[in-house]
Amino acid sequence: MGEILLASVPNEIEAGMIETLLTEENIPVIKKQRGAGQYLEIYMGMSTYGVDLYVAEEHLELAKALIGQTQEQNGELDEEMAQANKQRQKTRRIRSWLILLLVVPGLLWLLVFNLKNLIDILR
Repeated sequence: MGEILLASVPNEIEAGMIETLLTEENIPVIKKQRGAGQYLEIYMGMSTYGVDLYVAEEHLELAKALIGQTQEQNGELDEEMAQANKQRQKTRRIRSWLILLLVVPGLLWLLVFNLKNLIDILR
């Protein structure tokens, strides 16, 4: 039985994460750099060509299920992070308005007061 393409990922980091996940489940993985990717990986420490991950045919369905489960969990985490970001943005917006409402009038008062003193000095 031969190897079948499981996934193509954009970088070595994602490939390593998937490889670790599958290796923990005793699914052997073969990583192949695309194009001149392996040379770039050696020369520059990174590749823009991406990485292809291959598994044996008999492990393909289980590997897809594991990757799909991980992507679902990542999707749930992404939703939670999006909600948290919205809450932080709302809090920042409220703080910004409070600062504007409290600081700007004080600055205007200082400007007017000092301008009055400057006019008195110049007379």
